[in-house]
Amino acid sequence: NNIYTYSYNTVDDGKGDFNNYTISTDYKKKFNTKGHEWTADAFFSNMINSSNDLLTTEYSYVPLYPGLQKNSNDVYNKTLILNTDYVNPMESMGKIEAGYKYTLRDRKATLDNGNFSYFTGIYYDSLGLGNIFNYRENIHALYFAYSNKIDILEYKVGIRDEQTFTDGLQ
Repeated sequence: NNIYTYSYNTVDDGKGDFNNYTISTDYKKKFNTKGHEWTADAFFSNMINSSNDLLTTEYSYVPLYPGLQKNSNDVYNKTLILNTDYVNPMESMGKIEAGYKYTLRDRKATLDNGNFSYFTGIYYDSLGLGNIFNYRENIHALYFAYSNKIDILEYKVGIRDEQTFTDGLQ
């Protein structure tokens, strides 16, 4: 009985760039009445990450032709969130609250994958792993609430509406 064994060694020569930043701001306006206020917030995030790899795999059974594979991956993410809230406690008339929130998410991911062919001398996507994915999401949310107290009974009623628009392509 012959038992065939082989070994392989993979070396990854890769480079990655990561560029990210975030900006946010908050605002609060207080009025003369206790608890009467208006707030506004904004948030923005931008992320750009990329990596490039060259993988070299040497097999013991094919010593002159190592497996060569190139991979590149680019990811772009942007997020924007805008938010505002208003609260007005009106003494004997109860309290009103209202607000709006907007969210934008924009994503793009690109993957290129290539295996080297010694026959043609070029890299090609032999396994169909290359991909481009785009995704965009817009969300609008609005709410209104009213609360009050009658003797010992406290109550709160409200309404919320949210609308989401999405678009994805792969």
